[in-house]
Amino acid sequence: MFGLLPPLLLLALVLVELRYPFSVALAGWPFALSLIVIGLPHGAVDLAVSARLRGATTWLQSLRGFADYALLLVLVLAAAFAFPTLMVLAFAILSAWHFGSADALDLNETLGENRVVNWVVAAARGSLVLALPFVCHPTDSCEVANRLLQLFGSDSTTVYVEVISSASVAILGLAFAVILVELFIQIRAGNRKYAGTFFLEIGSLVAAFAVLHPLFAMGAYFLCWHSWRHTRRLIRLMEGESASITRAVLRLHLRSLPLLIPTLSVVAAVLAWVLPHATILDVAVVALAVFVVVTPPHQMLIGRLQGIGRLDEPSDGIS
Repeated sequence: MFGLLPPLLLLALVLVELRYPFSVALAGWPFALSLIVIGLPHGAVDLAVSARLRGATTWLQSLRGFADYALLLVLVLAAAFAFPTLMVLAFAILSAWHFGSADALDLNETLGENRVVNWVVAAARGSLVLALPFVCHPTDSCEVANRLLQLFGSDSTTVYVEVISSASVAILGLAFAVILVELFIQIRAGNRKYAGTFFLEIGSLVAAFAVLHPLFAMGAYFLCWHSWRHTRRLIRLMEGESASITRAVLRLHLRSLPLLIPTLSVVAAVLAWVLPHATILDVAVVALAVFVVVTPPHQMLIGRLQGIGRLDEPSDGIS
């Protein structure tokens, strides 16, 4: 049930939105909340994860083993201000892979299966998540993207609705083609439980991005789907299989504090000095800026945890 909660929650939000529209007024809240609950903390626990994977037993060993992560973090931050458009585009591509590969692995865990994940399907899943907001709500999505670029110093409108919506339609079409072929193959192979759950997940994503404000939908996906499911893997690594979910999540948040506190201090400084009259939407954009910077080193580390090397092996689906 842990793994099925995210798509069911998204569908519930869609039903509420259809009856009592709320997502426009609350568009920035999921990303804002993700700075302190589940979202950013699940990445800020990277220092503890790195120490566990390297077998570090002291703080000094932990910090030495974290040097490559910190160096990449600094390089990405510098590059984001030097080449904001290029870095945000790279962030989108990396996020598509990060989300897609994680969702594919998480689907296996939800079903208790050990099938090899196909990299084409993983890429299609992530591309779907990134393309849907620009197809369903291009104007609102481009506004958020341009505000993000401006935060990194871009002084002009870089993301044009006409260009990005056309590209997103093409990407979405390819993603749907891959997903439909995968569904057909799995149904023909008799994997109906897998196909049914896969269809539920894709359907809930399409419904959420079609109905909800794109920033709210993406924030809800990141907070309640990606980060929540990823937390399950972190709990097994850091706390063990038998750990209580509530206590384990709390302990993970405590483990995240050595990275979380400095990061939130930077966020607070940006809001105080750069955006002194910030709205909740501004907080959400600042949160996105944080994720632009932390996602590359986070993906570098989490690749070891997920066993990403298996993604290009043959599977029972598309090859």
